Amino acid sequence: MSEVNQDHPKPRRRWLSFGLRGLMVLVLLMSLPMGWIARDIYRAQRESEVVAAVEKAGGYASYDYHENVMWAKPPEPSGPWVLRKLFGEHIHSYVTHVTCVESEEINTLVPRLADCHRLESLSIPAVELSDSSVETIARMPRLKHLALLGTTLSIEKMRTLTQALPLNSITLIGPTATDDYLELLPELPALEEVNLRETTITDRGMKSLGQLPQLKSLEIEQAPEVTNVGFAELSSCQKLTYIYAIGIKVDEGCVDTLKSIPELDDVYITPDDLDIEYYAWGTMRLDTLTPVKITVVMGGFCGTFAALGPEPTGPRIIHVDTQYISVSRYDDDEFEDLPQPKQKVYSPK
Repeated sequence: MSEVNQDHPKPRRRWLSFGLRGLMVLVLLMSLPMGWIARDIYRAQRESEVVAAVEKAGGYASYDYHENVMWAKPPEPSGPWVLRKLFGEHIHSYVTHVTCVESEEINTLVPRLADCHRLESLSIPAVELSDSSVETIARMPRLKHLALLGTTLSIEKMRTLTQALPLNSITLIGPTATDDYLELLPELPALEEVNLRETTITDRGMKSLGQLPQLKSLEIEQAPEVTNVGFAELSSCQKLTYIYAIGIKVDEGCVDTLKSIPELDDVYITPDDLDIEYYAWGTMRLDTLTPVKITVVMGGFCGTFAALGPEPTGPRIIHVDTQYISVSRYDDDEFEDLPQPKQKVYSPK
């Protein structure tokens, strides 16, 4: 019996083994996800440092998960909680909005924003931008909204920005809100929103705005040199839906321009402190210019509460008072037609 056992010994257990080639493949497969994670860790750390610098200077920065949370508590950062616990809360989140405040460090801070590769919105205060700051902003491939809040920069620097950025929204206040700077805006073919304040624009600047085929929203504050002639340039902006203009020298003669823009259904125009008084035509359908009576109470103006309920689908109604002109859209059951008055009625100028 013992001889048989000696002739056939019990086989020894063989441990799993790898060849050099298999080991190299295993290391490669493990290094790919680790390299991906390491890249995100490094990027998140750099962005966190930028956020800290912005907040230290008195500014504000937010991440992509802060978007569209007007009423609700901000959601958690993106990505699996396990990875966020191990490698940091923002490993899969990106800085998308930065608001800088007036500071001597702006031209040191802005170049650091190059680390925020997915920045979509940037606000710059009333400072003079350096060449390096302008070059940094021009290299932001995802920047959609730029606000120059009293910022000083030359026409050439502004041209550098308009030729490089894919902007769909721009806010200009003070030094850049002039006719010369507005002439550069047609270089932004995707521009949908323009906001102008503390501006010196004239009818020449309005002509530049009329060359923005994608324009949907326009706000102008304190532009006393803008008249009906310049306002009429907006007739070519057939996608306009919203106009808010105060302190402009436009009167009831703008009704024909408003009528010519088919999607325009949210308008508020007032002379503010200018010595202008409109002829009070009253309330009319904008398509037929016949008098109507509104039978519902509207809350707010210029879209203040438009998002709280379904959008009306009826005709546009214009109201011309002595101090303001407004346009809103109503459902058919929210107004009633009135008989044509025998006295003076509106006629295009």
